[in-house]
Amino acid sequence: MKLPLAEIVVGVLVAAAGVGVYLYAHRDEPAIEATKDRGDTIVEGLEAHRAETGRYPAALAELVPARLDSLPAPAWGGDWTYRTLSDGEYAELYVRDDDGRLTLRYDFAGGRWALDN
Repeated sequence: MKLPLAEIVVGVLVAAAGVGVYLYAHRDEPAIEATKDRGDTIVEGLEAHRAETGRYPAALAELVPARLDSLPAPAWGGDWTYRTLSDGEYAELYVRDDDGRLTLRYDFAGGRWALDN
């Protein structure tokens, strides 16, 4: 059975559109992964502080220079946002994309990064 040229062209266009959508949806992945790596350095400092003092520090600045030489900047999004809850018993660390829609946050309870929208 021979396919008409129009069906072949439509098939190629649909496939190309699918590839384009995939690439667009994943365009930030390298920067997000780099941000996770940089954030892991901060998380290690936060966890070390908590292990020593029994609580998370009130501010990220407390990690420098005792645990970190400097705070690594995110490779994706804006600046780090950090806060403690329940007098240092819990902590939040996250960064939002430039539009403020997506949030890359560290789940301290699960020990992993999550991308929320």
